[in-house]
Amino acid sequence: MYDAASREGRDHAEMLMACHGAMEAERANWEPIWERIAELLLPRGQSFTSKRVQEGDLRGERVFDNTPGLALDRYAAAVGSMLCPETSQWHGLRASDPDLMEDEETREYLELATRILFAYRYAPKSNFSSQAHESWLSQGAFGTSCLFTDESIGRGGATLLRYRAIHLAEIFVGLDAQGLVDRVHRGRFELKAYQVAQLCALPQGDPRRWTMPEAVKRALEGPRSNPNATFEFIHCVYPNDEANPDRADYRGMPFASAYLSVSDKQIVNEAGYRTMPYAVGRYVTGPRETYGRSPAMTVFRDILMLNEMNKSVIRAGQLHVEPPAIIAEDGALAPFSMAPRAQNHGYLTGQGEALVQFLRPEGELGIGLELIQDRRQAVNDAFLVTLFQILVESPDMTATQALLRAQEKGQLLGPTLGRQQSEKLSDV
Repeated sequence: MYDAASREGRDHAEMLMACHGAMEAERANWEPIWERIAELLLPRGQSFTSKRVQEGDLRGERVFDNTPGLALDRYAAAVGSMLCPETSQWHGLRASDPDLMEDEETREYLELATRILFAYRYAPKSNFSSQAHESWLSQGAFGTSCLFTDESIGRGGATLLRYRAIHLAEIFVGLDAQGLVDRVHRGRFELKAYQVAQLCALPQGDPRRWTMPEAVKRALEGPRSNPNATFEFIHCVYPNDEANPDRADYRGMPFASAYLSVSDKQIVNEAGYRTMPYAVGRYVTGPRETYGRSPAMTVFRDILMLNEMNKSVIRAGQLHVEPPAIIAEDGALAPFSMAPRAQNHGYLTGQGEALVQFLRPEGELGIGLELIQDRRQAVNDAFLVTLFQILVESPDMTATQALLRAQEKGQLLGPTLGRQQSEKLSDV
């Protein structure tokens, strides 16, 4: 680990900080788009351009139609069940040499390793299922998702896998010369002082052990100590160009890892990974673009229209139910009550004519509802909801028809889900 006081350590920290600043500038154009999408589809994910100070605040006040949000949730559930179903081993291990797969002992070993891997992945404390669902939500809404694979120490010192979906607001991506993700920065995420102290208190030799930053040390010491004070950090994972294959520690691993303290501009942890721990998935990418584009972006204008049209229909429906009153002359009549069973005296002439009338709008709600239904259909199509409803809407199909429909669905989903298998799940 670099010594914060050494020139080498300071130069390396400054280089990583400068690299992160450049990645923040490159991503700046995406953030207003993601914030607007989050506002309409995933209000709890609003944190790109507006920093939420308090937890538990009310969000989604400007959402007048929940169809896009429901479609997003169904998309995440459907894609997750197709790509990584919990009830089956959705991938296996194979030897890179095809001749080795003909050896029975090799096959048995790889099958055993696969079972062990799935046992670790779906252990109760690994948190894979819930966090994978969160990552599919991010991909459907923003086009880019990230699932972080880390290790934790369980009871008895056993090493456990730990999965965590990282919000896109904290993820910055870099590509190699072939357009593959090979550099990921997570920043600027916050930790409380006592949480940093927990990482610094790990046993000597644990690769997750941190060096205590000076700013955190000051927050924990003295009569005015504040263990809940928050500090910003950046986690940088990038190719280790100086990897030494003869070394068994992190300096011999393909990916280097460094945690930076923003306040101290200091490297507090340096380690390495054999594979990229941040599994980044992109729905589709545009030419010369680093981040993905989502189904929500494809129908974003429809989502905006749907929200506005539903707002108009709600307003028109309220006018139909509670129309404004028309009175002949201001001040001629005392205020009357609209409460049930209320008695309003003096509002009829001697001939029985009402002195108050109600102005009802002439617009028809039917055409508005038809337009809304068309926009809802477009949104559901973009999120593949209608595709997954084929078998549900035709329960009287024969087994052959159902099989053909399932094959057709697989063919239509192949281009969409194939990228996730090769790009994202290969790192999980």
